[in-house]
Amino acid sequence: MINLQLLTLMASIAISSWNPAQGHHHPVKQEAKPIIVMVDEDVVKFDGTQPMELQGHIMVPIRGIFEKIGAYLEYDPANHKITARRANESVELKIGNKIANKNGAEIILEYPASIVGGYTMVPLRFIAESLGAKVRFAPDTNTVTILTRELAFGPGGGTAKSGGTGGN
Repeated sequence: MINLQLLTLMASIAISSWNPAQGHHHPVKQEAKPIIVMVDEDVVKFDGTQPMELQGHIMVPIRGIFEKIGAYLEYDPANHKITARRANESVELKIGNKIANKNGAEIILEYPASIVGGYTMVPLRFIAESLGAKVRFAPDTNTVTILTRELAFGPGGGTAKSGGTGGN
C-alpha cells in the first residue's frame, strides 16, 4: 500500500513538471537571492521596491541610496529629470533615457533610470561612482558595498558588477 502511494506521488510530480511542447523536464525556478546594499559599513534599508538586477545591472531605489551616501536629490516631474549633488559632483538622469549628464558631460548608460513598482530605480554603479564613491560586488553573498570615504576593501572584497558605466 505504501509503495503504491509513493509510486502515485512520484508519478504526479513527474507529470506536473513535464512540458510536452519542449519534450523534457524543466527545473523549478528558484527564488533569486536578495541583493544587499551597504554604504561604508551600514546596510541600506529600502522601503517598497528592493534592489534588483535588470539585464545584468544592479538597480536601486534612488532615495535610499542618495540619503545614505549624503547626496542631495532633486526631481523635476515635468521633465522626468533627477539631479543628484554630492560635494563638487553633479549628476542628471532622465527616466527612460540612456543619456546622463555628469558635471556637464554627457555619458551613455547601458541601462536607463526606470520606474518599478512606483519607485525610481537607478543603475547603482553609475550613480555611486559618479558621486565619487567606490563600488564592489561580492557574488558569494550578493552584496554590493559602496565606499564614500577612504576604507580599504579587505582580502576577498569581491569584484565589481556592471551598473551602467560599461565597466566591470
